[in-house]
Amino acid sequence: MKVGIIRGPFFNKWEMQTFEFVPELGINVVGIVPKEHFYNIQGIKFPIIETHQLSYLNKIPYLKLYIQKKLNLDYFLKGFNKIVKDMDLLHTAETYHIFTYQAIKSGKPTIVTIWENIPFNYHKKPFLKIIKSTFQNAKHFIAITNRAKESLIIEGVSEDKISVIPCGVNIQTFAPKTKNTKLLKLLNIPENSKIILFIGRLVWEKGIYSLIYAFYKLLKSHKNLILIIVGNGTERTNINNLVLKLGIHKNIRFLRNVAYEKTPDLYNIADIMVVPSIPTHFWTEQFGFVFIEAMACGTPVISTWSGSIPEVVKHEYSGILVPPMNFMKLADAINRLLNEDLNIWSKNAREYAINNFNSKKIAEKIVETYKKIV
Repeated sequence: MKVGIIRGPFFNKWEMQTFEFVPELGINVVGIVPKEHFYNIQGIKFPIIETHQLSYLNKIPYLKLYIQKKLNLDYFLKGFNKIVKDMDLLHTAETYHIFTYQAIKSGKPTIVTIWENIPFNYHKKPFLKIIKSTFQNAKHFIAITNRAKESLIIEGVSEDKISVIPCGVNIQTFAPKTKNTKLLKLLNIPENSKIILFIGRLVWEKGIYSLIYAFYKLLKSHKNLILIIVGNGTERTNINNLVLKLGIHKNIRFLRNVAYEKTPDLYNIADIMVVPSIPTHFWTEQFGFVFIEAMACGTPVISTWSGSIPEVVKHEYSGILVPPMNFMKLADAINRLLNEDLNIWSKNAREYAINNFNSKKIAEKIVETYKKIV
């Protein structure tokens, strides 16, 4: 069986680490990727076919905006039917993407992975035609969380067409390791420091302000505390200004871009991973790869009761969940872990990741689904 994996420009290493185990189970997988993809995908361990997407032709700004916002054609893949002609099954993502519509219209059996966990969030122009076609013609849906499954059911998808299979993490790559002293030195962090790690977009809904306020409060009682912030986003300048205003810049390290292969070292120098996500009207945390990566490295997680996070982080076992937008509760949770035996939390986090998010086991479940469809 030959399966085409389609994610448009969102094709990435973190999701594909699970699909790298699929060929070991007797299934040939091929990534179908636009040349204009968003992430570095070098080193993925299965074949990739590159093509162009329609946005490649859009050199006129207003035309590009019209094609993207009004027609939803920006991610249309050129030569798609020719590329997939010898494939037995296509595996795409989300009901509203134009490349999902292309997969459906190619006539090949199509499975759609669903991250979206807010019912009817995209049921509006220009997405509605694509969504209706996907609901009617997709052979199966893989929801990465129960919340995503329930959203699909509310939208009208039959429950027997949905499997819940979470994302996976390579538990050999992301595993507990000795702290990288060279990295500590590079970041000018004393070895006796306690380190909090944030990895994510620097946007309001990721709770970055809540974390800064909580960190400011914690520094009064934990002088050797360091916060590493990894990421970029629209709030970067405002966060920099806030850090300077609060006078805590000496205890914070900003890293804008870190290669995915280097992130295990970051998790392993950190004592706690903190991403206090905040739900909005249009978005709630859909999964959170950083949570399973951190837990696989034995780093306990602190986050919020938001979106699908409670399905990923086991409260009071692999980490602690607090109410969103509550920096006081967030500070209390961090303080609690800093004052407890972190080795116990670390062991629990690693165990939970192995039992629930081992990418090799997740790949086996995906292959079972493939065989049912074809």
